[in-house]
Amino acid sequence: MFFSRHERQELDKIEQWFEASDPELAHALRDGTLPPNHRLRRWLRVGLDLLAGMLLVSGLLLGASGLILLGVGVLSAAVWLHVAHRPGEEPP
Repeated sequence: MFFSRHERQELDKIEQWFEASDPELAHALRDGTLPPNHRLRRWLRVGLDLLAGMLLVSGLLLGASGLILLGVGVLSAAVWLHVAHRPGEEPP
C-alpha cells in the first residue's frame, strides 16, 4: 500500500508515541513476539483446560463425584480466564 506524505507522517507520530509510552509493546510488535507475561497467561489457560479435562475423565472413569465436582470447578475457572481474555487487550 502506498501512503500519502501526510498519512506517513501520522503513522510515524503513532510509532513514536508507542515507543515513548510503552517501549516493551513497541519492541514486541516490531519483533512479532509476545512479552513473557502473555506467554505465561496463555500456558496457564491451556494448563487449566488440560487439568479440568483430566479431572473430569478420571472422575467419570472412577465414579468419584468429588473429582467430577473439582473438575467442574477448575473448568469454570478456565472458562472465566478464556472469556476474560480478549485478544488485543490486557488480560486480568
